[in-house]
Amino acid sequence: MTTAQTTLLMAIYDLEETRTLRYRPSVLLQYFCNESINSSTLIGCLDAIAHKISASFLKELSMQVVTHSLPSGVAEEVCRILIACTHRYRKVREIAMGYARQIIETFSALMCDRHVVFTLLEILTLMRRSCELQYTDEVRFAR
Repeated sequence: MTTAQTTLLMAIYDLEETRTLRYRPSVLLQYFCNESINSSTLIGCLDAIAHKISASFLKELSMQVVTHSLPSGVAEEVCRILIACTHRYRKVREIAMGYARQIIETFSALMCDRHVVFTLLEILTLMRRSCELQYTDEVRFAR
């Protein structure tokens, strides 16, 4: 890797760690929305940064849960991560699904938050409708 690439990765890590400590981990997923980054040599390092950031987010949340002082913005961030699980780019979906799985498995009490439940229900409803409309909007050509 070049010096510029290393500097970029270090800056991304520092910036995203700061955002994560302020309970904004969903912003990290935007890096994976760029197809040129997803096909570059940096993707392995960005993937590792995402896993490290998610681990630090879970660690920070664990400390907050013990003291019963979970910030209100966490549920909104979980909703953003759940929505990113349906993103059109495969890499965003993969990272978001791993992130969401870890958060929900670790903090199952978030499933009691009405915003998280409504977001899940909306996603499921849209998926059901899209599956049904696949056959409704089907065009058949007669030969």
